[in-house]
Amino acid sequence: MSKIEYVGRAGRFVGKSLPQICLKLKNFGIGRMFIRDTYKRYPEVTYYVLTEFQADMSDEYLRRGIFKADVVFRGGHYGNMEIPGHKEDFQLVPKEEENFFLDRTLPVGKKWREPTKVSKFVDLPPLLKEMLIQEAKEKNIQFDVKEFKLPFSVKTNDTFSHAI
Repeated sequence: MSKIEYVGRAGRFVGKSLPQICLKLKNFGIGRMFIRDTYKRYPEVTYYVLTEFQADMSDEYLRRGIFKADVVFRGGHYGNMEIPGHKEDFQLVPKEEENFFLDRTLPVGKKWREPTKVSKFVDLPPLLKEMLIQEAKEKNIQFDVKEFKLPFSVKTNDTFSHAI
C-alpha cells in the first residue's frame, strides 16, 4: 500500500456546510439551532437559529443558497440576518443541549460588553507630520504641533459597530 501525502494548506473548518445538514432534516432545519466551530474559541455562546432556507439545488456540492437566521454572537442578540451557509464548519445542536445555549444568552438589547470608547482624532504618521512642519516653516505659517491630527470617524449605524 502506498503512502498518502497531502499537499497544500490544511483547512481550518471542521463540520459540514449548512445545506448539507439541513437537507437531511425535517422541515429543512427551520427552527433548529446551529453552531460554528470557528466561534467555539469565545467563552460566551454563539449560535444561529435558522429561520429561512433556500438551497441552490443546481450546485453540485450543495453549498450555495440563501440562509437567514436569528444570530446570537457572544451571548448578545443581533437580530435576523443572512448567514454564510457555504462555510463547512456548521454543527447541529441536539435538542437536549439547546437549553445550555439559551440559558447563557443575554436579554435582548444587552451586549456582552460596553462599546469601546475611541478618540475623535488620531495622530498623523510621523513622516507626514515632519513634512507638514517643514513645509509650514518654509512658508512662514504659524502652527501648533497639537493641531496636526486626523479626524477619526466610526460607523455607528451598523449592527456590529461601536459608538464613539
